[in-house]
Amino acid sequence: MLEQDTIISLATNAGESAIGLIRVSGGLCKKLCKEIFGVASPTPRRSNLKNYISIKGKLIDQVIFVFFEKGKSYTGEEIIEIAFHGNPLIANQILNDLIERECRLANPGEYTKRAFLNGKIDLSQAESVAQLISAKSEVELEIANSHLLGNLSKTLTGIQSKLLSLQAKFEASIDFPEDEISEQHSEQTLAEIDSIPLIIND
Repeated sequence: MLEQDTIISLATNAGESAIGLIRVSGGLCKKLCKEIFGVASPTPRRSNLKNYISIKGKLIDQVIFVFFEKGKSYTGEEIIEIAFHGNPLIANQILNDLIERECRLANPGEYTKRAFLNGKIDLSQAESVAQLISAKSEVELEIANSHLLGNLSKTLTGIQSKLLSLQAKFEASIDFPEDEISEQHSEQTLAEIDSIPLIIND
């Protein structure tokens, strides 16, 4: 796990809505649960209805928060998701309060970057998140979802295994030229080479 700043962001639309969501990720999450909500040891993945009390002792809103433990969250870090009444004024008050508590605003894509760096997703899955968000058609959504599930990674791993196997065969034929390679073996090797582009096209 990488130890980094605790980051925050508004996870929903910045306008008025019934519910807004702020996501917090990093090592300060348990401390924030205690200081803001009075819950020192939050039960992971359980919804809690609490008052959000600012660092200055002011009631900002009645919210629902959910704590996700380290290693079992999207980023691999401790996470808090805070659902509040969807007024931009409330959102700004909560964000500003969290900044006063030594959090910082997340950079674009930083949650997914941390998930990748902490080994929660691989590179193709990380890239598929951006593809999923920017998809303009159902076909693009299907492709992005397939990549997010790791299907592209499985395909690439299969290709890698085939290439390593072929490499080992070629190296053996170079190292031991006295061993005669049968015609059938040669045909099998050529068939394996021909199959690789077909796997990529799938």
